Amino acid sequence: MKTLFLKRTGRKKRFRIRVVLIALAVLFVGSIVLYERLFDGKIEGPATNLAVTTVEKMIAEAAAEVKGVGAEGGVGDSVAIDSGKLNEKRKTFEASLSEKLSENGTIKVRIPLGTLIGGRFLSGKGPRVSTKVYCDYRTVCDVRSDLLSVGINQTMYSATLTVTVDCTLYLDSGVRTVTVRDEVILEQMMFIGGTPLG
Repeated sequence: MKTLFLKRTGRKKRFRIRVVLIALAVLFVGSIVLYERLFDGKIEGPATNLAVTTVEKMIAEAAAEVKGVGAEGGVGDSVAIDSGKLNEKRKTFEASLSEKLSENGTIKVRIPLGTLIGGRFLSGKGPRVSTKVYCDYRTVCDVRSDLLSVGINQTMYSATLTVTVDCTLYLDSGVRTVTVRDEVILEQMMFIGGTPLG
């Protein structure tokens, strides 16, 4: 009789343990699904803004490095375009930007917990939840030269580098692409002609 009672008690314990484990598994999966639904909708905006800000910062840093390469400017009386020098500046800029962007292949986004939960009263409050967003960058650079009339017998020569960076963000909710465009002035020079005869 004792052995039969012990067998029944052991079965009840095992059954209870199984029920508890199944309930914990369902609770765990449910919390993951709820977390992803809350997080996916709220992460896209801040991640996109942070990626754009990061790319703009990298463009500005690479432009600052290029400013010193064969820097010329000022006032002249003839146009002498050195395409080799412009090409050298473009290559230096592309190499610098490429290096900086490759160092920032992962960006860390931190969002307050209240913003994830939602509601006006909790937005922006609470501890920050952080996640990593993986980025992939594709860069295109084009050099453009312009001669602009800026006054009587005054012409401005400007060599501008147009930079387009396609930033692909890999989020849990999917893939998003953001395009950042900027212009970097490589060279500027003012040309002054003689006084026109009236």
